[in-house]
Amino acid sequence: MVTASSSGGVEFGQREIQELWSKGPRHVGAYQSIAWFYAATTGQISIRHGMRGPCGVVVAEQAGALESLAQARRVLEDGARGWW
Repeated sequence: MVTASSSGGVEFGQREIQELWSKGPRHVGAYQSIAWFYAATTGQISIRHGMRGPCGVVVAEQAGALESLAQARRVLEDGARGWW
């Protein structure tokens, strides 16, 4: 499983961090982990679809989709077994 990400979620994450430090952990939303940790989404996709094997995230802004396909191809060429 290889997905692409960019710097999305920064504004939301910043607000959540400010809430954490000013009001405490009870005021932080559940989506903070996904906004802050971009690989969380990749893990959730893998879990939901029962995929096993190598997992990664490419941070490449607009070129992310193409780069994630290229990365997945490299992983398979290196001998990683697919989930199918």
